[in-house]
Amino acid sequence: MRLDRGIGWSLNGFDLSGTDPDGVRWLVKDVENWDDPANTKGGVTQKEYGDGGWVGPTYLEPPSLVLKARLLAPTRAAAIRARDAFKGIIPVRNLAPLVLVDGGVMKHRMVKQEGRPSIKQITDHHVDISVQLVASDVRVLAGDGSAPSFAAGPVALPTVDGGLRVAPPGVRYVPGGARIVATVRSGQIVLGTAGNATPPVLLRIRGPLPDFTITATLGDTIQVQRYTEAVPAGQFVDIDLDKHLVRVNGTVSRRNKLIGPWIVPADGMTFKFDSSAQNDTASMELFASSAWR
Repeated sequence: MRLDRGIGWSLNGFDLSGTDPDGVRWLVKDVENWDDPANTKGGVTQKEYGDGGWVGPTYLEPPSLVLKARLLAPTRAAAIRARDAFKGIIPVRNLAPLVLVDGGVMKHRMVKQEGRPSIKQITDHHVDISVQLVASDVRVLAGDGSAPSFAAGPVALPTVDGGLRVAPPGVRYVPGGARIVATVRSGQIVLGTAGNATPPVLLRIRGPLPDFTITATLGDTIQVQRYTEAVPAGQFVDIDLDKHLVRVNGTVSRRNKLIGPWIVPADGMTFKFDSSAQNDTASMELFASSAWR
């Protein structure tokens, strides 16, 4: 990704900063509402026969952004090529990442076109661009959207191997001729993300298992979810704590097999998985991204 004085923008993989191989210089003048908190919808309804009102549910609306950019080309032909190339990458039907690199930190929003773009040829060498976009998430997420910014695991089910060992005749490990020799496997992952918003987290549990339990701990707060269906060998269950989805092998929904309230993840939270039966090939992985509001 090209940077211009330490700052770089791209839309749908198309660089919007610096000078491209055709000699066209790109400059993003502003992305309106990029750092602004989202608008709210809902609120208070006036009481019909009294003072004050009833407080109803309040939600954050999908953010609307306006990308304002300029390109300066060495020739009119280069300006036209750059202009047309940009028009071809504006996401219309599917979401695509709008990425910012600033201060060495990469962040993105998933966006698509909203309304009609304005792409004006000002002179032979100068084109002004204004594109209104809508983001699907009220948060700004780490990275470029191609992969989670935090991944950990796989970890196996918790277990303790070993125990009390008695010394052979004539050998003393400790007074009494015995010692404790044990290997502890915790089956835990500690979530390590940055930002000031709830991070999106996906847990992946691989079988074989007859069932499993997820325990999330942060300080004195403990949250528990239990999956009641068997996971055969070679298959996995994805639990998306952000979208509230449960899928087997990424396709088949098993939401009704998950018992317990949805876990609300936070940085530093410890995730542990367990099962009613031990199996050394079963495992848990965790994928997450830092998030900002």
